[in-house]
Amino acid sequence: GIRTLVERDASLLRTVATWAESLPALPNQQQGQAKRLIATELVDAVDEFMSRIFEELDYRREAENAVTFAKLYSARYDAAPEVQVVVPEILPNLCSENVIVMEWLEGTKLTD
Repeated sequence: GIRTLVERDASLLRTVATWAESLPALPNQQQGQAKRLIATELVDAVDEFMSRIFEELDYRREAENAVTFAKLYSARYDAAPEVQVVVPEILPNLCSENVIVMEWLEGTKLTD
């Protein structure tokens, strides 16, 4: 599934970052303190980025975020009376890492 594909992409990105970090500085750059061509910690950046991607792939987390959003902004909770936002109710007992289930709402799309 998508998780396997993202894991492969993460591995490839990490390999490229490791290679890029290993490149030595150019001869005219070595007079200063630069020992590498790229001084940034690319592997750390890739690891952080991929950890956020994997968080986004977990629909249980997305369900939690939707509940938090509803509590903050939904007319159902009277959180913001001046704003008439309707947020579908999440059905947590039916949600999993791969599936998010929420109530069906009839209405008009914002783009219509």
